[in-house]
Amino acid sequence: MDICHIQLASTPRIGFAHRFDTAHYTMHNNGMAEEIDICYILSGDITVENLVTGHVFSVPAGSVVCLPYQNNRYYCHSDRFHRHVTAGIMAQYTIVEEGGVTLPLYMTFGDGENDSEDGARIRDYLEALARDYCLQPTEDEKCAHALALLGMVSEIYLKRRTEDGTFGSKWYVNHARQYVVEHIAEQIRVPDVAAHLEISPGYLSHMFTESVGMTLAAYINTVRVERLETLVVHYGMPLREAVAQVGIQDPNYASRLFKTIRGYTLSDAKRLRTATVERAERVRTVEFFQKQRRKKTKK
Repeated sequence: MDICHIQLASTPRIGFAHRFDTAHYTMHNNGMAEEIDICYILSGDITVENLVTGHVFSVPAGSVVCLPYQNNRYYCHSDRFHRHVTAGIMAQYTIVEEGGVTLPLYMTFGDGENDSEDGARIRDYLEALARDYCLQPTEDEKCAHALALLGMVSEIYLKRRTEDGTFGSKWYVNHARQYVVEHIAEQIRVPDVAAHLEISPGYLSHMFTESVGMTLAAYINTVRVERLETLVVHYGMPLREAVAQVGIQDPNYASRLFKTIRGYTLSDAKRLRTATVERAERVRTVEFFQKQRRKKTKK
């Protein structure tokens, strides 16, 4: 699990807090250098891409994500229904090798509905911040909440690291998922992932299925399909080019795999995407004219 150490140079405060849900989540998060986002994924896995380092990782529902924006830019997306609650912490800080506040890139606590007690603590705190932020808290309250949230996430991470041990099953499963996401453009198989983790394929498969609820082979194909949909449907990349980015050589096989996992074809996904965009554009147009009419009525 990747971590970062934050050395605070000023008192942190909550800059924003909100709850958000959407059918298809796409967000280019440029943020500010002084910003640290702490987000709890309530529903729908997301893929996070660090546009500076090239680091790509998948985060399942029931996880907390910590994104420091100093020298970083992120692209987050999900091809299914997604819901999260986020608080943005503003502070002057530096990222150091050790010491300071220890934050994990992400921690998983369950599936978003049946989360552990620690996950529920972070989730409920963020939910309360999102509800109360519209009440315009004082600067002292914003600072107190920011310190409490940073301390809570760091404390829970350090406790879990001690309880799980360095090479517990969670460690292997998390690193297996990370390896798959980062090497999905290659023709990876279960033995490749096991060799990277230096354990037997059978042992890894057993741990993965017990933890995630699907086989590692099925997870690899699911990640391939999610990336394929992003490239073809959202970026408009031709299928023959996109398959090379997901470790598949045959476009026809890729199409069959997509339909098997998704239950609909890539063409169906394109039509749905087009309809969603057009509907959103119509809603924005209607809202614009409604605002114009209200302004005229006030005059």
